[in-house]
Amino acid sequence: MKAIKYVLSFLFVLLMTLAAVSAVTLGDDRTEASNIDDDKDSEHDVYRSATLGWSNVSSCSDFVISDTAKYSNDVSTLSSGKYVNLTYKITNGVVDITGRIPESLDSVDTSDSDLKESANEVARLTCQYQNGSSTSTEIVYMQRKRMLELDKIEATWDNDFTSLDDGDDIEDLKPGIQMTLDVIFENLFDDDDDLDIDTEVSIECSPDDIDIDDDSDDQEVSADEKETISFDLDFDEDDVEDENYKCTIKALGEDDFGAMHGEVWEVELKVEKEDYDLEINEFVLSPSQVSCSNKDVTATVRVKNIGKKDDKRVKIEVVSPSLGVSESVESIELDETDSTRKLFVFSIPEDQKAGTYDVIAKAYSLGRSLEAQQIVKITVPDCSPDEPATTTPTTTTPTTTTPTNTDNGNNNVNVNNPFAGQNGGQVVVTPTDDTGAAAEEEEESDNTALYVILLVVLILLLIGGIVGLLIYLFKA
Repeated sequence: MKAIKYVLSFLFVLLMTLAAVSAVTLGDDRTEASNIDDDKDSEHDVYRSATLGWSNVSSCSDFVISDTAKYSNDVSTLSSGKYVNLTYKITNGVVDITGRIPESLDSVDTSDSDLKESANEVARLTCQYQNGSSTSTEIVYMQRKRMLELDKIEATWDNDFTSLDDGDDIEDLKPGIQMTLDVIFENLFDDDDDLDIDTEVSIECSPDDIDIDDDSDDQEVSADEKETISFDLDFDEDDVEDENYKCTIKALGEDDFGAMHGEVWEVELKVEKEDYDLEINEFVLSPSQVSCSNKDVTATVRVKNIGKKDDKRVKIEVVSPSLGVSESVESIELDETDSTRKLFVFSIPEDQKAGTYDVIAKAYSLGRSLEAQQIVKITVPDCSPDEPATTTPTTTTPTTTTPTNTDNGNNNVNVNNPFAGQNGGQVVVTPTDDTGAAAEEEEESDNTALYVILLVVLILLLIGGIVGLLIYLFKA
């Protein structure tokens, strides 16, 4: 019986204690905080008021600031963004309070992994009732609007692209893919506020099989601007499972007054393994450009089992219809996550035309179902024999010179060449037959001399006739 009395007494005291402490919140998640640096004077001070749920109050003590590092009731702290300017007024036993929403007020609870928007305890006010026998304490909270938000997430992998919002998912992802997530976030302060937010963005996925490149630095985003931070995700086929991966994307930033803002999204990445699935993770041709003297090629193909089951009938092919290549190996046993490397040797036909050709590697599960293929290029040079060059002979006509006839019976005439340095200073001219141009020139010269002699004889006869006629006339 005595124990029951103690319990009842404890509960009474507890209830009285709880009844003596209450709370009130100034502002909400739509309230923009004060900004002493705003270009608009009307935005310098933002006040909110509330009425306490008490009656018959006779007096109250001064406000007691909860966190003096972030808030102050001293007007000298106005420029630092801490000034809350809390006041109260008692009217007919009812208490009304008013306070300034400070620039330094956090908009989210940084201790919460979800960064929920929350009110923050700023001060406490203790008041005494009119009966003078009891007091009550009011916890004063303040809340403001979040000024840093995630805008969207853009995912790119293989040849696919999608835009994600909070709660979205991507299905049918395959092991071995590489994905890029571009996280776009926004500063909701306007140009008049002129407040930057130094932001850190992070991604965590559970289970943690996905390798995430998170070497990103903090990014400062200006007022009324958006910025992007990119993350590379590696779905290594040795690590990822047939699993739904829940990924948390967090943007957390601090503005110029030290207030914290941010947001958390969650998206789901669903990896689905097939029962039978293969991947070609290596395909190399050596050489990738053959020569005319050696047209042998070695193809290296590495295939991995990325399915959920063992495959005892894997088939690998290397084909090129344009080159007449068709090589294969069958009945390869590959357990789950195992891989194999095969070499194929083939030759390019000798009469193959020059050009660049496709060579294709193919992998089949169960010996018939095409699961993967890759294409590489090989270059074939022009190996046709070179054609002899065709040249046009050039005839050089020398200037007029005095020929020196050294006829030695073969009708060849050596003529001094006026162009020194060509053919040793001489050009050899060979007549086409025995009555060539040289003989005709000699005959022409003899005829000319005969005509001159006849002409001289005729002139002398004419002169002699004229002289004889004059003598005859003189005698007569």
